[in-house]
Amino acid sequence: MNQYLQAFEKVAQSTEQLLDAQYNSLESVEIKQTASVLQESTASCIAELRLSTTKLNETLKLCFDNLALGEEVWQSKQRIREASSLEIWQQLGEISGCKVRIQTMTTAYKITAIGKLTKSWNERAEELRKKYFVDSKGRMKDGIGWDDKKGFLLDVRPILLAQSNEMSQVIREGLVLIFQDLAIINFNALDSSLKLLDTETAKKSEFKIKDIFQAENLKFKDPKSLFGGIPLLGLHDLFSQAIKDLQNRWGDIEWKHVAQNKDEISRKIQKQVTTIFDDRVRLVEECLEQLLCFYNNFLELQSRYQQETPEQRLAEKSWIEQQQREFEKVQIDINAVLGQTQEKLAS
Repeated sequence: MNQYLQAFEKVAQSTEQLLDAQYNSLESVEIKQTASVLQESTASCIAELRLSTTKLNETLKLCFDNLALGEEVWQSKQRIREASSLEIWQQLGEISGCKVRIQTMTTAYKITAIGKLTKSWNERAEELRKKYFVDSKGRMKDGIGWDDKKGFLLDVRPILLAQSNEMSQVIREGLVLIFQDLAIINFNALDSSLKLLDTETAKKSEFKIKDIFQAENLKFKDPKSLFGGIPLLGLHDLFSQAIKDLQNRWGDIEWKHVAQNKDEISRKIQKQVTTIFDDRVRLVEECLEQLLCFYNNFLELQSRYQQETPEQRLAEKSWIEQQQREFEKVQIDINAVLGQTQEKLAS
């Protein structure tokens, strides 16, 4: 590249001398016209060569970075070869067991939570029925008129609020109980394994794992902090709508209307309990799957690296060093061109 620059500059110098009439024997109009056009095209060639050299220098840095990464990968192979596969298998066993236990506990607790909340809701609704829709002789009323309607609506609000608060508490307690198993996950072991990898691979693996771990503020080391604000996914809205329906009903409030709202709320409770537990467990399962995938890939790498021969490792190292030397030659040539360019600009 440097020789091309020197050739172009030699032509440019000769052309400039001709145009300055230093060669008296070549002062014909025709040759000077040729020299003038050649001067412009030569200047374009020099400018393009310098611009290309600058761009090439930037790209060459990327080549050096890639080779440096390749050398780092080569160095990481030895660390991975020597890692304790027994510890990795132990992590895989603990994570797999944790996943199964969480799935089993979630299925069981959903049934328990739905049963508990449905029972308490039916008991609260029954209290309202006995208080407002059963007369002094124990007979069912067709409905309640204006005198009892106001009192009934006032009593409904705290009952619905109490049911909502109980639901939040039951879900919160269940999630904390289920996710206690996550405490067995050894994140120090994960960090140690990541440090054995090359920087680029470690960053990609760590980002992928932590990106899922931190979703929805999932903090494994402090599971109690997970559930400070569990969304009830419209349950409060449903309660509010139930009250509005009863308030806006003209005339007497009949028990069948109250029962319709009661049954709708029961269905909503079951749906929301199931949705919240399933969403949380799905998120945790994704995290555990990423951990399992990471450790399985680590073991595959280790197995492959342990099968490599010393001759193969030496050949890889020699190849990397050879490419570095070739790029260094190009770098010297580029630096020479850039150095001449800076001198020209300075003068």
